[in-house]
Amino acid sequence: MDVFEIVNRCLATVMEESGSEDICISEDSLIIEDLDMSSLEILEAISMIEDELGVVIKEKELDTVSTVGDLAKLAASKLA
Repeated sequence: MDVFEIVNRCLATVMEESGSEDICISEDSLIIEDLDMSSLEILEAISMIEDELGVVIKEKELDTVSTVGDLAKLAASKLA
């Protein structure tokens, strides 16, 4: 499973728990606008991604993240 698939699964899990299961997630999906995730839901998803990949993503690093693809690239950079 690649990093994008892990990020996608974590975001989808959080969205399903919040009742937003009918939204399609792609690399170009804007996390806040398209996926309609709250800051708490985003942090929950980040925590899941960190646990899945064994990495730490600092809050400051999220300033450059707007799409699912951005988040996947950031997570992948932590594995290198």
